[in-house]
Amino acid sequence: MGSEFGELFVSVATPKPIPLEACMIAFELFFSVIMPVFAIIGIGVLVDRRMTLDLPTLTRLNFWVFVPALLFLVVLDAEIDGGEIAWIFAFTLVHATLLFGIASILALHPRLRPHRVVLRMGAILFNSGNYGIPFVTLAFHGESAAIGGAAIAVIIMSQNFLSYTVGICMLQPENSSPFEVLKGLFRIPVLYAIGLALCLRTFDVALLDELRAPLQYLANGLIPIALLTLGVQLSRSNPGQAKLTVGVIALLRLILSPLVAAVLVLLFGFAQNLALILIAVTGLPMAVNAFILCAHYHQDEDLASQAVFWSTLLSALTLPLILVLIGGYL
Repeated sequence: MGSEFGELFVSVATPKPIPLEACMIAFELFFSVIMPVFAIIGIGVLVDRRMTLDLPTLTRLNFWVFVPALLFLVVLDAEIDGGEIAWIFAFTLVHATLLFGIASILALHPRLRPHRVVLRMGAILFNSGNYGIPFVTLAFHGESAAIGGAAIAVIIMSQNFLSYTVGICMLQPENSSPFEVLKGLFRIPVLYAIGLALCLRTFDVALLDELRAPLQYLANGLIPIALLTLGVQLSRSNPGQAKLTVGVIALLRLILSPLVAAVLVLLFGFAQNLALILIAVTGLPMAVNAFILCAHYHQDEDLASQAVFWSTLLSALTLPLILVLIGGYL
């Protein structure tokens, strides 16, 4: 572990010229990941201004239908053994706990305190699914690509676990009793979807094709519907509000998050390939799930939509820079 510690420290700390391959990754990220995302968001903005879509219905569809279907299949089909799942899951939880603490300290500032829920969610929840998967595919090759694919599957599961447990607890009224919070959690369809998928995996029960096909259709609908919903919210939001909070969320998510991960991977003793992947992935932008939850519970959804928008746009600059610093473009 000592030699890996030194190698990884040198890899992160030593300045490097920006190579042609890193520039190509930035170019590919923008055109293959970010442009399609913003195209769908833009369609949501334009359609809403033309037709005034029903935003509550869209958020309910995401919350009750599309997200549970996707997570059920993700958990059911994940090809990774229990030991790897446990270590990466533990890393994700410790990483989120540290960022939650930092965000909570920052939320003591008078201008940030009214937006503390979104600030904390933006710090710990990142877009591991429709952004993380193509990012890992573009940025890592060979053996690292296989390791990255397994890692991102676990991170997707752990991030959604955090979203629909910790995230929902944060969205409950501050005067809620522990019983009321627990009662609220039992109303969350995602937890039942994950629980059922784990049961099927444990007892090695195959899912009938007649059931898988409609679930797959619903799962495929999550990304476009969620991004259209985000576009509808953005079309109704005031971009001049809470600029400070959006900036702080972007800083936490895109800069501080991978720095915290760089320390943690050393403490966990991960192999260097996996360590570099985890550092890069933790620099992904704020999760669309965070916006879906804020919209569903009617808590600061304007700010959440803006934070997702700007952190996603800025990530086109920060992620290639992270890859250069860690040497992960090799």
